[in-house]
Amino acid sequence: MQTKRLLIQTQLSNYTPEGIFLLEADSGSQMMFGRIREILKLVPNIQIDVLIPKRNKLRTQPEQITPELFTTNQVHIIEIDILSNALATRYDFNFEEISRSLNFDHKEYGKYTHVFINDPMLLRNYKALFLLQGKYRPKFICHSHFIDNIESPKFPQEASLWFGQMEAAYKADVNFFQCESAMNIFFESASKWLTQEKLDEIKAKSWPWDDGYSHDEMSSPINFDNIRFDLAKFIEDTQGKTILFVPNRIGGSYKGQYRSSDYTNVGRWLFEIVPELWKCRQDFVVIAGNPNQKFTNDEVAELCPAYYKLVDDAFNRDEYKMIARVAHDISVGLYVDDSFGGTSSRELLDLGSIPLWTNCNEYADIAKNVCWLQELMINPDFSNALDVTNRLIEFVKESIDAGFVERWKDLFSNEVYRRSAYESTTLEACKIMGLI
Repeated sequence: MQTKRLLIQTQLSNYTPEGIFLLEADSGSQMMFGRIREILKLVPNIQIDVLIPKRNKLRTQPEQITPELFTTNQVHIIEIDILSNALATRYDFNFEEISRSLNFDHKEYGKYTHVFINDPMLLRNYKALFLLQGKYRPKFICHSHFIDNIESPKFPQEASLWFGQMEAAYKADVNFFQCESAMNIFFESASKWLTQEKLDEIKAKSWPWDDGYSHDEMSSPINFDNIRFDLAKFIEDTQGKTILFVPNRIGGSYKGQYRSSDYTNVGRWLFEIVPELWKCRQDFVVIAGNPNQKFTNDEVAELCPAYYKLVDDAFNRDEYKMIARVAHDISVGLYVDDSFGGTSSRELLDLGSIPLWTNCNEYADIAKNVCWLQELMINPDFSNALDVTNRLIEFVKESIDAGFVERWKDLFSNEVYRRSAYESTTLEACKIMGLI
């Protein structure tokens, strides 16, 4: 049986102000690890190489985050220089360094059969690299983590990713989109730029493959040596209070100084909605993942009176999983422009939380599939954010004895597992990629 050899390029965007990457808190790396975990189960005759930043630029090494992936000799790490700038890195490509790192003439494993590109902006570069340096053409899979379309730009016009994403979709052999909503947005926007013939050509090789999560990893044992907070004290301090966990990055301004884009809407909710709610009720606490630390945790505490600080910086993976298990009354996901709504929104529902979501895109689709109460979802313009947050806390507190919350938790958990867990979706993706 021919050995498959897969190269994975991962788009990373979570790093400290000092330029240190946080793989354990980056959805891109977590999705990559999750996919690899399932591919290894389904494709025993495979070798996988993963491109990551130089090890001295990592807070935590891959072998510490997911040691089970490295128990055999099937997964290998390739270090390259990656800029700690989520926009600049999409335009940065060192032909000579990457060519040397890939070792095209690997005598033991042979040529790459598949290349999985997680950043569409770099697909053209890797195709040219394999043509010029490798002298052969593997199958190229392009994964669009989000769509930077003209109608809903994620970056400044001068650095738009839109045309690069269209080119990548055309040049790839297989296109995966982060969800069906994102795929539909792509084709609706592309229809204004491409002929119907080109659109049909791209559609024929395009599928949604949710930017999901690994159920097994989220349910795996926690290394308590990595927990930096006093769990018993946290449980005691929050006894009788509703816990809201908002895992995504925080943006906005601090004392008039702009820190970063608030595209997650977390800053808006923490610093505008929660303080207003705190004036009328104080029977809840907020846990913030704050993975990018554009605001320090101390600054979050200063601006959000309900915030409960557990650690000084971003959670490591064990801390995140611990909080997901013990603080899952309500999980907060507030994306509007990003159609997927975040990997953590699935992870937390899998473990048994009730969502506080904006009523749009994939959030709305998941909610519709479980017949969730529309009056408990926030309008995309945030016009009812205060009222809905208040009502959802009340709903959770009043419904516990009646068992209603547990029923909803089961419905949400089953739905996200079906559509997003890699344990549920990877077999079909492997068939599409031609790995099996």
